[in-house]
Amino acid sequence: MKRAIKLAAPLLAALILSACGGDAKEPPQSYVLEENSLPSLNALVALEDGVEFEQTAGEEGGTAYRYTQLSDAGKVVEEYTQALETDYDCIIAADSDSSSAPDYSADSGQVLAAQELEDSDQVFLLTIQWEENACTITASLAEQDVLPQQEEQSMTLAQAVELIRRTPLSVLGLSGESMDDYLVIPLEGTVFLDGTPCILVNIYLAENHKFEQSYLIDVANMQLYRADPETKKAVLLN
Repeated sequence: MKRAIKLAAPLLAALILSACGGDAKEPPQSYVLEENSLPSLNALVALEDGVEFEQTAGEEGGTAYRYTQLSDAGKVVEEYTQALETDYDCIIAADSDSSSAPDYSADSGQVLAAQELEDSDQVFLLTIQWEENACTITASLAEQDVLPQQEEQSMTLAQAVELIRRTPLSVLGLSGESMDDYLVIPLEGTVFLDGTPCILVNIYLAENHKFEQSYLIDVANMQLYRADPETKKAVLLN
């Protein structure tokens, strides 16, 4: 069951829209609530001729912006949310319970775009719903828990060793015939790479215990880096 979104009290702008019937022939360049704003769909995406627009008061407060006569609403929404994420630091989620990516190829769907507010427990939220030829964007203020919570990743040292052992030698940059030629030794404690906590793993030749290479495992993002102890640099491995 989806969690209820706790919205801020209806704003004066929404009340004015409701009293006036809610029609707006020309779409705005920004969606605005109090001192918060984000560029509108039509400001970031080039819409085809013939698109119609309507602005009304949202059902649970805030303001709703509806665009119709779109040839591919899912594609338009995808382009819009990508711009919000890349250029305006918005958090994009399929819904409040899942961090999975929205399926923009579906005939209908919903995506949340949220911008965190400074010194506030709220976010400026755009709830974007689309169907085959239309999409509706509702702007509101919501509590931060409307967004899906990321589960903290963890890894034991034994799991770190297993990750290294199942990585192809060609990816690791090792010249042996198999991982049986090497000793994989993880280090206790945490090493930070650009502020990201990692597990450091050293590789030695099994035959003479000669040091071969060091690797960093970014546990949160499950990424593997080859570390150069001399240059203090790390290279992301594919």
